[in-house]
Amino acid sequence: MNSAIISSCQALAPLQAPAHDGGGSVLRQLSVFETDLDIFYHKHWVVVGVNADVAEPGDSLTVDIGTSSIIIVRDDAGRVRAYRNVCRHRGARLKAPGKAPVGMLVCPYHQWTYDLDGALRHTLHMGKDFDPTCRSLIPVSINVIGPLIFACLSDSAPEGVQELGQPMMSACGHRYSKLVHESEVVESINWKRLMENVHACDDGQVGALEASSSFLQGRADGVSFWTHNAWGAVSNGCLVITSIIPVEPDKTVVRTHWLSDPSSVEGRNYDQTALPGRGVIASSPDTDGDAEHASNPFVRWYGARMAVHTLSPQIIPAAHIDTVGQSQCFSDANVWSSVGEPWSSGEQKNLEVCAVIDETPDVRTFVFRCGDLTALSFEPGQFITVSPQFAGQVWSRCYTLSSSPTRPFTFSITVKRVPGGLVSNWLHDNLRVGARLNASGPAGVFTPVGHPCRKLLYLSAGSGITPLMSMTRTAFDLRADLDIAFVHSARTPSDIVFRGELSRLEQAQSHFKVSVICEAVGDEPEWGGPLGRIDLSLLQQLVPDFLQREVFTCGPKGYMEAVQRMLGQGGFDLRHYHQESFDLGSGAEGVEPQPLQAATESEVFTVTLARSAKVFTMDGSQTLLSAARKAGAVVPSSCSQGVCGTCKTTIIEGSVEMQHKGGIRQREIDKGQRLLCCSRPTSDLVIDL
Repeated sequence: MNSAIISSCQALAPLQAPAHDGGGSVLRQLSVFETDLDIFYHKHWVVVGVNADVAEPGDSLTVDIGTSSIIIVRDDAGRVRAYRNVCRHRGARLKAPGKAPVGMLVCPYHQWTYDLDGALRHTLHMGKDFDPTCRSLIPVSINVIGPLIFACLSDSAPEGVQELGQPMMSACGHRYSKLVHESEVVESINWKRLMENVHACDDGQVGALEASSSFLQGRADGVSFWTHNAWGAVSNGCLVITSIIPVEPDKTVVRTHWLSDPSSVEGRNYDQTALPGRGVIASSPDTDGDAEHASNPFVRWYGARMAVHTLSPQIIPAAHIDTVGQSQCFSDANVWSSVGEPWSSGEQKNLEVCAVIDETPDVRTFVFRCGDLTALSFEPGQFITVSPQFAGQVWSRCYTLSSSPTRPFTFSITVKRVPGGLVSNWLHDNLRVGARLNASGPAGVFTPVGHPCRKLLYLSAGSGITPLMSMTRTAFDLRADLDIAFVHSARTPSDIVFRGELSRLEQAQSHFKVSVICEAVGDEPEWGGPLGRIDLSLLQQLVPDFLQREVFTCGPKGYMEAVQRMLGQGGFDLRHYHQESFDLGSGAEGVEPQPLQAATESEVFTVTLARSAKVFTMDGSQTLLSAARKAGAVVPSSCSQGVCGTCKTTIIEGSVEMQHKGGIRQREIDKGQRLLCCSRPTSDLVIDL
């Protein structure tokens, strides 16, 4: 970065002064704005629109980014392309900002005409030696991820753009593609101030999330939102995407799209009249450089990015921005994307402990990141399998992720110290910051993803709170339009896991209600909450409309059985009941095993492991997991009962019979995946191991 740009940023130094106007005049300086464009909008992937903006061949969208401009089109083959909005003749702009159908792209100056693939098709008076193949439109890097269109103006676009949309994809998938409403507003405010205000505004639905230390550990270096120029929420049956594009130092274009399921019907699935005319924009006045201002997640991120781009931390004062040192923050490629592919189910990684948080006297949260800085792609409610090595052998245990998938570069498990428990006690006694252990990627089917109900009831006991906490954090991160009632049971008030965070989240959101039932007051005689155990009468008091809710429950086996009986007695439709138990023998969320029509023990089959080139024989009396391990194959597993899904593997050739208990989904079975721990061969096999 040249000295002129660095000098322009030194103007930010007066922001240290408490009496200053929060940097409003400095932020409007052209030199600072140009630096922002160079660092944050030319070198990063930015959201420039949604797939529905160019839904049909010939549709075009023109977007100005500062002094630059790009045209996005869908060509006749259905491919989305992007070009610099510059004619190759005299540099005139081809199109004005906005959307329009086009047959060809025609320059209004001298009518140079370009096909939608960027090729120059027609010119006037250029002579016989003119070569049109050298004058095609200048392409811009473009990527479509679900409903989002990302663009990068840099000639060397960073890798890993697919991970940018992963938090939204984890929660929303691809089902929101129908554009039902859109708006565009020009805000007279600097883009940084707008983003800062959105993240600080209480009614912007972010609120008090940032107050919890254990919650903050679930994100990567202050990155707590989808991208630095867009955010989203589910509201009124629609996915609402808001993106901002800076045009001038004090002018920012705000575009909001309301997307629904293609099969949705107005009046039944969404109400057109209830859609607001604009996105959630906070227009609070400039903020002084105080501690609360410095804790804003966008402010922290902005400081970290400046540090990455070789700007001295002294240029950006500590009172205004909580800078992250060059050696401590991720590089550009690692903040907005991962090194390599996302960590997927069954893949083993080496994890490093980033933080250890004491939640209660016998419960700790361990925060990890992958040693190769890979992003973890998972659904809220899923678990990983940790495999520490001690006492001369490797031990495998499943622990639910308590963090949100919207913060994929760091992730956490919350572990209770179990008397006599080998692994839980070892984790508590040995894991410190910097420690490492191996783990296998996420698995499990206990997740709200795919359940469209807006009203949810979470019922948990003890450490069963962890998957429901992941679901809660995800809902708050995505600002999902949900009504959540959370009822937790604990031994005493001092045993309430995430107690402070739950309280702060409840204060931040009127549609999030928390109730805690304690068996005894313990060392808090002033406890004013319910005492005893949950029953139908108490549930009716705490959640009068529980019959209208989708229920997710997790806890010990006895608790689960009691809850299911209680709901049944209350007339609850158990088709809307979902459970996860830490007792793997309980068959939670399971499928009743059917009698195997397996081969007889006398039949012998040949099994080939495709990746390791191992070949062995086995009979029908063994599971594939057992036989593969005897042959020396390393196969991650945990429950050995078809519950956890850790040993999920693709059968490339051949057939098996499988008895599982909910550890695999039908769509995975349809793709040829099987759980090796509960599968036996019925033919020769080739397995993806």
